[in-house]
Amino acid sequence: MTEAAKPTEAANGTGADEFRLLDFFERNGACLGAADLFLMGRSGRAERMADFAAILRVFSRADGPAFAHIVLVLPPGSDIESERVAIRAAFATSLSGLLKRRIEANEVDKAFRNVSIVSAATLQGGDLGNLIRAARAGAAFVVANAALYRVEGVEVPAYRPSLQEDFWSPHLHAVAGLLHEASGASNSYVVLDAGEEMPERPENRNLLLSIDGAVTDVQRDGPSRSEFTQRYEGWQRSAEQGRLDPVLREIDGLDVEDRRKTILKAQMFKFAGAFEAARTVLEAGLEQLHGLEPEVALQVAVLADSVDADEVASILLNEAIPGLRSREFLGAGLELADSLGDRMAVAAAEAALSASFPASDALLVHRAKILVRERRFFEAAEIFRQVGAEESESAAFYEMLAGALSYATPDDATAALEPVAKRFPSRKASALRFFAQDLEVRGHRAVGIALLVAYAGAPGSPPERLLVRTALSMVERGRLMLDQTIDDEIVQDALSIAIRYLAFHPADADMRVNVVRIVSPEVLGSIGLPTMAKLVLDVAAAGDSIRANRRVEDRAKACPPERLTEIMRRGFDAMAQGGAVMGHFAFPPDALSDSPAAVVRGFAEMIEHMGERAMDDGDVRAIEACLLMATAIAPLGDEPDEDLVVMRLAAGRLAFGGRVQYARDLAEQALRMAGDSSHRRRLAWFAFADVYARAGNLTEASSRWPAL
Repeated sequence: MTEAAKPTEAANGTGADEFRLLDFFERNGACLGAADLFLMGRSGRAERMADFAAILRVFSRADGPAFAHIVLVLPPGSDIESERVAIRAAFATSLSGLLKRRIEANEVDKAFRNVSIVSAATLQGGDLGNLIRAARAGAAFVVANAALYRVEGVEVPAYRPSLQEDFWSPHLHAVAGLLHEASGASNSYVVLDAGEEMPERPENRNLLLSIDGAVTDVQRDGPSRSEFTQRYEGWQRSAEQGRLDPVLREIDGLDVEDRRKTILKAQMFKFAGAFEAARTVLEAGLEQLHGLEPEVALQVAVLADSVDADEVASILLNEAIPGLRSREFLGAGLELADSLGDRMAVAAAEAALSASFPASDALLVHRAKILVRERRFFEAAEIFRQVGAEESESAAFYEMLAGALSYATPDDATAALEPVAKRFPSRKASALRFFAQDLEVRGHRAVGIALLVAYAGAPGSPPERLLVRTALSMVERGRLMLDQTIDDEIVQDALSIAIRYLAFHPADADMRVNVVRIVSPEVLGSIGLPTMAKLVLDVAAAGDSIRANRRVEDRAKACPPERLTEIMRRGFDAMAQGGAVMGHFAFPPDALSDSPAAVVRGFAEMIEHMGERAMDDGDVRAIEACLLMATAIAPLGDEPDEDLVVMRLAAGRLAFGGRVQYARDLAEQALRMAGDSSHRRRLAWFAFADVYARAGNLTEASSRWPAL
């Protein structure tokens, strides 16, 4: 390694407070064959590039300037001309400060003449290394936003990433090592401006401090990100336990922007299982959410997608993608765009990945999936093989599938399918879907649906969701295309497996919508409701064991209203300390002196009484309070499932009182509270069907009857 270059005497003595970068170079110099890392934050990139260029420009050795050529490397897609204007203006100011005198324009032009500004071809570390390695000896490079670059083969540490630094720190460490080697090969000097601050997680910080070159950062003011992360994780635990009120109060008290509070509240509602509330918060606060940092906008889009706020998700995703730079976030954006079916976002994310990370796994997998949708399985297998070991099974599966689909006649389909299903048991449903779709393409749609139904499993087990979705889609296409082979029996078979799936997965709203669409007049015409009635009769004829329960006259008598007032007061006291989300709020057992069953019965009678008269908003709030207490107390007694019975009662009364949407929301809540118990699922379905029938939506209600 050559002797370190030092600033000229004119620059010596410049205050470190004014030029902290100069302070670093005065102490450490700049050595050819080395790469130094700077973690100075994201803001002020143009000014910082100018400072680096000015400092390196005034460096000298015994025989003249230290660096005859200084190259500023910006990320792919940068507007070089506008960046050049901004950097040159800042360069003049910085150089004037270094030389401690006013500089004429011609002097700036002369000094800036050996400064080049280029855009990197990609954000792949190997390409950046090749750029440095091919440089002429004695050059200096300043790499902007170095934390964006990625090196193949680098793995994210085993701990669960909760900070962005968990993604970029290992790659930045690898990039620094790669450029250190490249600078030695070309006898050049490299400045890595991370565009990030020093990581806070000790594992990440220690990793970066272990690089061969020097590392410097800036002092951060205010609370650390890791401290906020710990606080956030505490809020999450409280929300998951239904203790929302204190969390929301803490969020309201934060000294942050209102839109940040909106995001935090939506996240907490989601953790508490209150999806409607989370969706409402995001939709109501959409105007506030414009202009978020790209990474934050993507994270909020993912949140919106998870609570079925698809419009919010699509808007924020399209705003985020142009500003995303890291491979992980671009990959996540492409995956979300594909999930939403947003073609504009898919095209933008694909273009960004192609420009910066053309060999990224996310891009390759996306292209392979497109080939799969186009049924070009051999080509898809080749691309999956390029991804690496993690997709080797996918490559083998699609290669074998391509061969299996060359069967001769529909009668041979089952025999061709069996070896594939046997070798890849976890992908059996996917193989079945492809075989069914292949039969449909060959003009044997009914045979394909029959294949799906045959592999849907025994009546007492839930069928695979993928099989059900595929069967319903094929039925819908067949009926709309007037395919005479899709007769009533085929329709009934497909609906039967869909209903069986819903019996085990009542909260799957997307599947419920699909079933309703199939039985609608647009698809089945006048036979929709009769078909559902036939399924109900078939289920009833099959027989079912009656669950033993206590006789009505032997059950606890309702708790008198005067006792309920005190119980409700104790419940509100507990809520004030721990929040209240229906299905999550637990009434403190030591605050209940009466029989839980009697108290629940008492609240049920109050709900029934209040629901008999015309309702105003006060009545609705009273019913809601009684229901909240009943659902929190029922699990404490020997009839824990009565919470769903009371919920059906309350929803029915609200529907009769004209509060139909509120009643529907309660029906949805009942489905989410059903859990894994088959008895609770039936109670929840009964509540759902009852509410929709009372609201006059017989099509929606009838599609739930067989699930009971």
